[in-house]
Amino acid sequence: MPVIFYNKIKEGLELGIWQITESIEELLKYLYLNKEEFDTLESFKSEKRKKQWMS
Repeated sequence: MPVIFYNKIKEGLELGIWQITESIEELLKYLYLNKEEFDTLESFKSEKRKKQWMS
């Protein structure tokens, strides 16, 4: 997930934007979801939305 924009706005306030390049399977490797979280993930129909939620 490379950072594509970063700006230190002021002391204690930073803004970062990153691009999601990983697949759903790759993201799932780094998550330990409980049943409620997994059900939430499965409720999303769009692959893009699932990636957004996991990242």
